[in-house]
Amino acid sequence: MDIQQLTNAMDAYGGNVAGTTNETAQRRGRTSNAATSAQGDTVQVSQDGQLLNVARKAAQEAPDVRAEKVEQLRAEIANGTYARDSRMIAAGLVREEAALFKI
Repeated sequence: MDIQQLTNAMDAYGGNVAGTTNETAQRRGRTSNAATSAQGDTVQVSQDGQLLNVARKAAQEAPDVRAEKVEQLRAEIANGTYARDSRMIAAGLVREEAALFKI
């Protein structure tokens, strides 16, 4: 983040902070009616941050259910051709849920 100019927080009440006079504030380089910056603050987002934002938007726009996969499985079940290797299913569960098996 690039902050170009900060306003003087101690001079928020016109230089009269805990016994500070306007003359003391002026000696310190402050004035009671300080001008605010016309530019304001700027923020720069990295390429990684921009890519993450694009990925987040794509994930939000993606459908929750893959309709073509559901139809394929439905047809296989109806035809009696649905067959899956139980060892592959078990290996996938162990791989994805390895934290459950830690003792």
